[in-house]
Amino acid sequence: SNHHMLRSDKDWEEWQADSLAAALLMPKEVFIEAARDELGLGLNYYRGQTKSFQYYESIARLASRFQVSKNATCIRLKQLGMIRSVA
Repeated sequence: SNHHMLRSDKDWEEWQADSLAAALLMPKEVFIEAARDELGLGLNYYRGQTKSFQYYESIARLASRFQVSKNATCIRLKQLGMIRSVA
């Protein structure tokens, strides 16, 4: 559980909500295809810790495409093993 890493109950509630949104609003196959489309061949690069302006722009476009938060988008990418860290 990530609970111990989160600062407060509010953080925990938000994390749960975003995790649920991630699973419900970003179906695996559709999301992977969209993520590859938005992040392109840079996906392997994004597995590392370097976060570029282009990376954040891609996350924002992906979030907008699925009408979810950028945080939920990052959680989904992590759940599917497409990026290493949620930060």
